[in-house]
Amino acid sequence: MTSTLPVIIGASYDFDKRSLDDYFQETTAKSHTYYNNSEWESSKIYRHLLKAGTIEGVEADIDVNKNNFPIYGYVSSFMLELMHIVKIASQVAVVGSHEVEIQVEAYRSFLIERGEKTIADKIVFIHEGNKLSLNSTINKGSKALKLKKGEKFIFSTGDIPFASYADHLNDPESSSFDFVIDLCAKQVIFPDGNELFPRNYYQKFPIEERFVDVKEPNIMQLVYDNKILNVTKAFFQKKRSNGVVGKKKFWIGLGANYLKNYPLTLLRLFNKEFREEIKNGILTVKENLMKNHQYSPETISPLVKKLTGYSMKLKAEHKDPFMLKDIDGWQDLFYYLRIMDSASQESAYGSNAIKMLLPFGEEVVAFDNYLRQINIEQTVPILKHMPKVAQFYAEKLGLGDVYHVDKLVVKTHPKENIQASIDYLIKRTELLMSIYG
Repeated sequence: MTSTLPVIIGASYDFDKRSLDDYFQETTAKSHTYYNNSEWESSKIYRHLLKAGTIEGVEADIDVNKNNFPIYGYVSSFMLELMHIVKIASQVAVVGSHEVEIQVEAYRSFLIERGEKTIADKIVFIHEGNKLSLNSTINKGSKALKLKKGEKFIFSTGDIPFASYADHLNDPESSSFDFVIDLCAKQVIFPDGNELFPRNYYQKFPIEERFVDVKEPNIMQLVYDNKILNVTKAFFQKKRSNGVVGKKKFWIGLGANYLKNYPLTLLRLFNKEFREEIKNGILTVKENLMKNHQYSPETISPLVKKLTGYSMKLKAEHKDPFMLKDIDGWQDLFYYLRIMDSASQESAYGSNAIKMLLPFGEEVVAFDNYLRQINIEQTVPILKHMPKVAQFYAEKLGLGDVYHVDKLVVKTHPKENIQASIDYLIKRTELLMSIYG
């Protein structure tokens, strides 16, 4: 069931410009605010470059990039995505740092040694560069794939290691719309109300006669055009708790930036009918998002069409909980580590329990062995030092012990159901393997 759509994996994001002390102080305070508001008390992961010696016993510079966090052995988050996606996509571009490149090239060599050069040739890498942003990442990936203006592709963040991509890569609505945004809806993903894990939801989306709670998408089917990228980046604004798009200054900034980049739209505003349609559309969207925290697809889609010329399908239909579970905070990483630890202890597979959790688990185990044979930890040190890095951040953020003498000791959050998560992954793996063959 290979898709004709190419995929970009964004294993890149900007470095935190604050000092480490400011990060620890502000993140701890924000986590307490979440807790006091009865929300998921996430301690957000920001990217830092830790100099050698910052952590006792770690004599190497560490790029604290969540996409590189190892989930199984030395196999990192984005690599688990790549190993899945490349089997069912036409081509995959990975955008990231030199450490990301080292892992990508190691995987290509691994595939070639296994006689799978055809799969290896589907993978391309492009460096993230110095100006890091979502738009820059997507643009670089698009150029690596040699996409033409108006060509469709899939974009995925690099921090959803257990996600399934089959539905997005083969979405039947992709043929009817230029691009498709499928939000993560709590009541759709967990229809019986039994959540595998908690998340904070700040917006609502209409489905038939009700509103469901939604979060931003972590995978999107887009069309290559900067006009579209300026639309989609609104879903990833830092102040989503204020209705995805922050306060009024966001709208002023977005409008000014858009008109600056696309002056022909400014000229079209001299047309009274066009001007009134745009004005009314923006006011409606702003009112719904800022005041009511509600998406209004019947307004947003026509507005995007008017501004960009592209048709958009905005929906909340996918049912994959692991498309929702990105590694946004340290607690999210701990959730994945607890799954791996619990599965390893309870499964007949032991430390190779990944085989029953993911449809390509056998390959993950083999690739981890390969990475150790080539001493990958010498060039990507976070793969070796993750226990010490996680413990360092947990102590500074007041999260308690994560590891003790390299043994995972972090406790399960009371709102997380690790066993149900494992059971879900096992059933999904059986289903996907029957589909993939």
